[in-house]
Amino acid sequence: MLKHLDQENQSVLHAFICVCIDLNNIPDAWKKATVYLIPKPKPFFMSLTNIQLITLLKTSHKAFISLLNKCLNTVIKQHDILKGNQFAVLLGNSTFEPLRIINEVLQDAQESNNEL
Repeated sequence: MLKHLDQENQSVLHAFICVCIDLNNIPDAWKKATVYLIPKPKPFFMSLTNIQLITLLKTSHKAFISLLNKCLNTVIKQHDILKGNQFAVLLGNSTFEPLRIINEVLQDAQESNNEL
């Protein structure tokens, strides 16, 4: 929906979000979200591991979160805050490499009958 805004309205929304951050005054509506519990396609058995959580945000709230995440990413990268395998949470990175390494270690232990 935001992609369909013209440049002027995108600029107005961006300026509003920046003012909210600068004044440390976030609208109350942006502090709330609706969380839906979606059952996974397997038996529930009263286990929360068999539920997928989906959070729905209003469009302006999504824009706020997106801008805030970009700002945080910039600061985290500039100051080298995250160490080790924590890098996967940053934009442009993924969990693929750490998961691949773990999978290979598990596979090697299984094939050679070694404990982890």
